[in-house]
Amino acid sequence: MANKKDCIVLFVEGETEKEFYDALMKFYFKNYSPKIKGYKVFNVRGISRFETKVATKLKYDVVPNHDVSNIKVVCCYDSDAFELAQKPPYKLANCKEKS
Repeated sequence: MANKKDCIVLFVEGETEKEFYDALMKFYFKNYSPKIKGYKVFNVRGISRFETKVATKLKYDVVPNHDVSNIKVVCCYDSDAFELAQKPPYKLANCKEKS
């Protein structure tokens, strides 16, 4: 595992969020000296099946190439769309269990 890098992984739900977080991370890495050496921003294209999409991306695109002990995962989503819903489209606990 010595050749694998540590990484921040962001999951977003749309193109505009991906552009924003890409720009934010580029700014952060350019202006600061973070201990973590890389980042990835994945657009999961909406909130439906969020848990499954996140788990799949982590399993096949992130874990094989990075040091698992130092992967930081951030899920970014708009809560206003389902804030008052009785049955939200996903459960954060399920996302944690699958990853």
